[in-house]
Amino acid sequence: MAEVLGSRVDVLSRTAVEDQIRSFLQLKSEKSCFIVTVNAELSYQASRQPELRAALNSADLCVPDSTGIIWALRRQGIRNAELYPGVELAEWLIRQGFRVYVLGARAAVLARLNWPNIVGKQHGFFAGGEEERIIAEIKRLRPQVILAALGAGRQELWLARWRNELPSVLLGVGGAIDVLAGCKARAPQIFRRAGLEWLYRLLREPSRFFRQLNLLRFALAVWREK
Repeated sequence: MAEVLGSRVDVLSRTAVEDQIRSFLQLKSEKSCFIVTVNAELSYQASRQPELRAALNSADLCVPDSTGIIWALRRQGIRNAELYPGVELAEWLIRQGFRVYVLGARAAVLARLNWPNIVGKQHGFFAGGEEERIIAEIKRLRPQVILAALGAGRQELWLARWRNELPSVLLGVGGAIDVLAGCKARAPQIFRRAGLEWLYRLLREPSRFFRQLNLLRFALAVWREK
């Protein structure tokens, strides 16, 4: 286990992450298994928001989601951390055939999700007063996995708040749901291997420019830590 800007990051192989998830589901526990995929933007956001940082640090697994996190760990001398992007972890969960509930995203995106193991969907544009109804529906459907696509930060806070009511694997996937639904293309391998998936997204969506400034802020904050 390590920390980046005050948020926990677990140094595990992909196989170890998958084994922990399988073990949890085999137990058929009444507790949740809350997983956070930590990228540079979320780590920086949490460093400035104590409530979000507490939510991340309460998770059962905090998996490195970006090359920025791997770089930060290497600056601490940790060289065996393995990247497991949230979109790939979600794909693995889906391929295993686990019963999946999807919470968040636009209704048009949810309509394109046609995995046979989906047991329920709920778009992300719901009011606070609807949460009890949503929780009741999820309990009735008894999914093994809940994929929350409410946006970075919000989805982690939501899952941390309701985790005691939801005996499932809980994973925030953010905009990765658009990739999983086939609405957006993921960066080509050449960008991924170079650690430049963020650049591909910026080139495709220039409106992300100001949001991407958080990557620079993250790098500066990590640099100052040591």
